[in-house]
Parts: sequence; C-alpha cells; structure tokens
Amino acid sequence: MNRPALHCAIGGFADPAKLAAVPELRNTVVEASARSSVLMSGPQTTRSATGALVAADLDLTHLRDTARRLAMPPNSSAIELVAAAYDRFDDELGHVLEGAFAIAIWDPKRATLVVVRDRFGLKPVVYRANARGLALASDPEAVIAMTGDRPEHDVLWITEHLSGQLTNQTRTAWKDIVRLPPGKLMHYRDGTLSPQRTWWSLEPRDLSAAEQTDEALRDALSDATGEAMSGGSAAAMLSGGLDSSSLAILASRLSSEPFPTYSLRFPSAPELDEGEYIDAVLEAGNFRPTMLNGGVGTALDPTLSDLFLTNQQQPFPGFGMVTTHTICSAARADGHAILIDGHGGDEVIGGASFSYLNELARSGEWAKLWTLLRKLHGFAGGRGAVASFVMAYARHGGNRSAAKLAGRLQRRLFSSSDPAQPDWFSIVAPELVSRLDLRARSEAASTALYSDMPFGFATHARALAGDLTPSAFELLDRATRPLGLQLRFPFYDRRVVELCVNRSDVDKIKNGQPRALMRDAMKGILPEHVRLRSTKVDFTANNRRAMREDPQGQLRRYIDNPPERLEPYVNIARLQETARALFDTSADAGGLEVMQLWRAAWLDMWLAREERARQPIASGIEPIREVHA
Repeated sequence: MNRPALHCAIGGFADPAKLAAVPELRNTVVEASARSSVLMSGPQTTRSATGALVAADLDLTHLRDTARRLAMPPNSSAIELVAAAYDRFDDELGHVLEGAFAIAIWDPKRATLVVVRDRFGLKPVVYRANARGLALASDPEAVIAMTGDRPEHDVLWITEHLSGQLTNQTRTAWKDIVRLPPGKLMHYRDGTLSPQRTWWSLEPRDLSAAEQTDEALRDALSDATGEAMSGGSAAAMLSGGLDSSSLAILASRLSSEPFPTYSLRFPSAPELDEGEYIDAVLEAGNFRPTMLNGGVGTALDPTLSDLFLTNQQQPFPGFGMVTTHTICSAARADGHAILIDGHGGDEVIGGASFSYLNELARSGEWAKLWTLLRKLHGFAGGRGAVASFVMAYARHGGNRSAAKLAGRLQRRLFSSSDPAQPDWFSIVAPELVSRLDLRARSEAASTALYSDMPFGFATHARALAGDLTPSAFELLDRATRPLGLQLRFPFYDRRVVELCVNRSDVDKIKNGQPRALMRDAMKGILPEHVRLRSTKVDFTANNRRAMREDPQGQLRRYIDNPPERLEPYVNIARLQETARALFDTSADAGGLEVMQLWRAAWLDMWLAREERARQPIASGIEPIREVHA
C-alpha cells in the first residue's frame, strides 16, 4: 500500500557493504566507475537515450501537452518525458514539466548528479553531503539510514517550529540534513555540491484582457481539476468552504458518474458543523457522498501519535492531522488512489486582498480605504470599519496631530491591560529568542522575498513562496504516502497561480469581498449560499477538545513536572501557563495558547524518540533491481 519514495546515494554512502542497516537498498548500485558509485531508487526510474539514469517521484499533469512539446508519443509515461526533457533541455528540463516532481538524474558523461524540485514544493527532497558522499531522499530518516548516523539537532529550526515563524526553506530538525527548496536545482560532482540555483520563480506579467475575465480563471481551474482526476480512481474532500466546494462542483461537472466526496460532520458540536453548505453543494451536483465524524479522536492517542511521528519524522504543526487521516484513510479504504484537496485556495486566490488595504493607507488614499472597509465589514456582517480605519490612520496618517489623536483612540479601544501580552515567541526559551534574534529574523524574512517587485504582486507572491507552502506540502505528502494515496492540489496549477497573482489588487477584493476572483469565477456554478458565504469556522474549540482528552496525561504533567529535555528550547514558565489555561474550563484557552502547547508537545515526543534511537532505520524504501536501457 505504501507509495514509494525517492532515494539516491553517491560515493561512500553508495557502498553496499555499508548499508547493512538498510537491507532494502542492497544490490541496487546501478552505476560504478573509478570516479564514483551511485545508488538510486524511486517510484519511477529509467535510463535516457543518452545514458543518463533517472529516478523520480512524479505526479505530472498535462502529459499530452508535454509529449507534444518534446515530439514524443502522446501515451509516453511521465518518467519517459522527464528523461527526454533532460536529454533535450539539460538543467532547464523543469520548464517543460507541469505538476509535482522531485527528480534525481545521474549523468555518467558529466559524472554529475542533477536534482530538481517542482515549482511549489509539492514533492519533498532532503539531502546530506559531506566528505564521504551524498545521500538524498524524500524523507530525513532515509538519509539518516543511508549515512549511518544521526546528526545534531538544528536549534534554530526547533525554535521556529515552536514559534511557527518560519524563515528558511532549507533547514530541517537536523543540522546537516538540508531541504532543496521549491523551484531550485543543484549539482553534485566529484565530491562537491554546487550552490542551490533557482530555475523557476513567480514573475509579474501583464495579463491579456481575455486572461483577466472570470471565464479564464474558471476554465483554468476546471482544467486543473480535470488533470487532478486523471490516472486513477479519484475523489474529493468537501468541507463546505469556498475552495473545496468549487473543486468538488467542477469535478462533478467533469465526471460521467456520480463523483465521490468525503466530508466531516460534527454532530456533537453544531457550531463546527458545515452541513448546510455541504448539503447545498451536494444538491447542486452529481455526487456520491461519504460523511465522517470529525469530532472524535485525538492525535495525542498513543497509537495515532506514534503513527504520525513515524510518518512525519520530525515535530510538525498540523492541527488537522487526525481529520486528514480520517478522510484519507476512508478514501483509500474505498479504493481511491487520488484525493483532490482544496488546500492553498486562500493563498492562491486571496493573496494580497488585505495588503491592498494597507497600501491604500500607506499612500494616503483615505476615501478609497474608508469606502472599501465599509464594504468589507458589511460583507462580513460586522461593524469594524471604524476601528479598522482608526488603526490604519494611527499607523500611516500623514497629519501628525490627527494621527496622534487616532493613536490615542486606538490605544483606548484596543490596548490590553497587560503590556506584556504574549506573542508567538513567548513559548521559546528567552535566551534563544535573544541569542538568535528571532524577532528580527522573522521580520526580515517577511519582506525579503520579491522586495524589488510591485507591492501587491510581492505580497501575494510571498504568500505562495514563503516557507509555510512547502512545509505544508511535505507534511501532507508524508501523511498520505504510507496509505498509498496521492493528494492533488488544483489551486497550485501553474496557470491558475499566474492568473491569480497577476490580477489587480482591486479585483482581488472587489466590492469588499475577500477571494473575489473565485466568487466571480464560480457565479452560476456554485450555489449562491456557498459562493457568497462570508464566514469560516474556527476549529480552535475542536482542537481544544482533542487536547483535553490527553490520554497519556502528557499535557497535565507540564503543569507541575515538565520534562527536562524541553528546557534547552522551551520557556518552561510559559509552557506551564498554557497547560493550566487548557484545563481551566472556566476560561477557555485561546488559539495562541492551544497552538503553543501543541507544538511543544510534539517537540517533547520527538525528543523522547530521538533519545531512544540507537540504530538508523529506513522504512518503506522501494529499490530498483534492474534498470532497462
């Protein structure tokens, strides 16, 4: 059932005699010469016409279009297209490919390994290189298994896990194990690793008039959904939100049979239940729905926590792991190999919507800002337009006296009685916050990408290219690979992204509606009740419920007896405070407290596992026994 992963070892790490701890990788040396030994395995492998050995983890889209560009037969497999693209375009092969890919190519003529990761990081790649050689894989534990020892922990990565403020796309929980970021490639030759090089990044371009229409986005998303449905038995997640509902209804229109969907219901928590929206979508299309109970279970159950940590291999932030596992397991048990996921819709469609408000304030366009704020808060059913305007004017008002007056009003309306209000970094050991300068590092990272681009484009592009994007895809890939299930993300189709990110800021928040691009594109297709919904469910209450179950008493122990292993990384006083807040039912813990406690708990479990580790173990490795020319 396990979906295979990518593995590659070169030099000393490719010596079969040194891989006794990894029996699945024995006898897989496919290249050996006086200069180098190379071991490669993966879900797809082949040898190109020029003799290059290709191993890859692929979920490509638009295969026929790619075959046409390469003058290949229309029924060519994905790995055949990759091999042909390398022979023709060398390092630039990624520009010909669409979809998800992590590719390792050993070119014997150049005695060089070429590694390429897809545009958005849908497929993971990690590696370790030193004087002995290079080991590369989809997962860190496989790299550890191939190299034979466990590196030291990366303290900065751990602090950023705790705070949730990620600033680097190359770090992992281990110092010497490195991620290849999205849109990057690298070379390894004669024991030397080249610097990572960008082969693709989002670039602004002027859209044609036709590309700026609602029909253009709808057609592109429909095409991406159709591609996501191909290659196996497919189903879709349906939450009732704008994003998943749009994909489900498009899939229904493309399917000749009732299209299967999987939804979570919360019978014991009506405030979390999205049934009215789910039912509206189901009535509007041709579906075969499955309803699952989302209000049960906790990731802290020892069976689930061990499973999740085994799959993720390092601490992870995903609160939705239990519900994701529930849906994906049900879909796989029903025989589906593909599950369409609306993940990324907020970032791809929404993008710079609210940054545009900030830009209006910065440029002093107060009349436009006031008009848009009134529409925005009117759409959301709130009365916060005045408060939002006051905060904007206090920060950006050009008239010093008026700005001071607005500032005083802002402080009166919004200031906490506690000046030392906890922030995201409050869970991190204060010594680390200071020594690593975490706040300044986070602030610098928030504007480093696309700093030379127009404000609206840059803000939208950062939402797509920041570290949260590949980190989320890595988490989802590792969660579903053991099930043999492939998640697909139509919103991260390159054409869909380019159509959205290059639309004007005005269009993105037209009439004060967040994600206006999607709402307009789905007019006449999605039920109005869903298309124009202005709310999103806050699942903090369900997360709080799941954590309060605390089946092993782990979280309660933090109140009086937190483990010593957390002390180098965690602000123990804050940990105790968040644990007390969780179990104080008279005043429910807020989202920040719940999230900090969750992140600390997974760090605790991972550190305990690291302490127990003796021998490196690689699981689920699928070697190649033979490569056919």
